[in-house]
Amino acid sequence: MPDRRLSQARRKRHEEAADWVLLRRERALAPEEDQALRDWLDSAPENRRAFDRAEQLLTDARSAIRSDPDLASQDPAPARPGRTALLGLLAVGLLAGATWSVDGITRLRADVYAGAGDLPVVTLDDGSIVHLNAASAIRIEMTPDRRIVHLMKGEALFDVAADADRPFTVTVDGAGVTALGTAFNIRMHGGAADVTVIEHAVRVAPRRSDGPPLVLDEGQGVALQADGALGLPGPADTEAVLAWQDGKLVLDDTPLSEVVAEIDKRFGGEIVIASPALARKRISGTIAIAEPRQALAFLGQAFGLRMADLGPVILVTGTRRN
Repeated sequence: MPDRRLSQARRKRHEEAADWVLLRRERALAPEEDQALRDWLDSAPENRRAFDRAEQLLTDARSAIRSDPDLASQDPAPARPGRTALLGLLAVGLLAGATWSVDGITRLRADVYAGAGDLPVVTLDDGSIVHLNAASAIRIEMTPDRRIVHLMKGEALFDVAADADRPFTVTVDGAGVTALGTAFNIRMHGGAADVTVIEHAVRVAPRRSDGPPLVLDEGQGVALQADGALGLPGPADTEAVLAWQDGKLVLDDTPLSEVVAEIDKRFGGEIVIASPALARKRISGTIAIAEPRQALAFLGQAFGLRMADLGPVILVTGTRRN
């Protein structure tokens, strides 16, 4: 588990770097402020790296916004990304090494890893078929008496071959989903996961030992909650759940943060939303996501969003004015 104190120190450094950079862009520093900045920069090499990175990111963001005719035609505010947006860019730029380190461990442990935009279909030794969404990973355990697939990240559709003598179970962060029939989909997100039965039934054993297993029938779904408990089972829109296989998202009052997270699975870089308020914006409709930049362009046109394309980073900066 990461050291929480280290994470807090890094976040504080990013916040201080962003504050100094934005203050210097706002106005000339007073002598005592200039000295305070110099003292902060000299106090740790990590401070100077964070500051230099923040300066470069802000310059890149402003250049990208001003070079876009549509963004440049808006009020001047978009040309000056705020603290939240800059912190988002810093998180991408300065923490990329840590992210890739964690992802690298997953790659090493996984038997099958789907990168950005990849949708591999894997046939297991028993004849079962696993369809992986982009940015997903599985580890496979086949024994004489059991078939176990560990969903390490992402999303997958499992089409299970019948074998009464060897149960087929998918583990998700300590929870277990055992096939009692043919096909089911599991999507991991934010420490939780959604299980949807496409055909026949599954038995879901929660991570928490105090909860009894639950049998889900065809067309039902349930959430494996982040606290280890099971949510309430209910009917599921299986066509919407499986739309990812056709390169689509079917949305019903979905937060923009979740929409961007799904598009990000197919994008080779990072997509940063400028503010928490914007991340909570609700979206409904069907979106094609096979081409991430086209998907974001559609979101911009359909829902009044603005995008700044910085190459490996796309910054969602706000809403258009009517």
